[in-house]
Amino acid sequence: MKKDKLSIPVSTLVLMIVTITYKLVLVVLGTLVVIIRPAQIMHYLEPVLGWCYLGLLLNVFCVAFMMFLVFHPTLAANMMDAIIRGLGKIHLMKRTEYYREKMANA
Repeated sequence: MKKDKLSIPVSTLVLMIVTITYKLVLVVLGTLVVIIRPAQIMHYLEPVLGWCYLGLLLNVFCVAFMMFLVFHPTLAANMMDAIIRGLGKIHLMKRTEYYREKMANA
């Protein structure tokens, strides 16, 4: 998208909304299968039902987290700042001040 001269923040927001929509459809379909429990589908799901519940739970968490990032943009900036500081403390990232300034100016 940068090659097409589209703004990176706008492009990221569009991709996040597409991902949220896709995952939300997965959550709705998974919830419907769990509520309605069609016999043909449940026959195949019985051996892996625990994994299906785990996948449904992780998708719900993922959708909620991405919606917080989209609708509360300062949360994303604060999280990135905390990640940069944390990586600097455990010496996995050098020049943390440079990256923090770069992120603040973006």
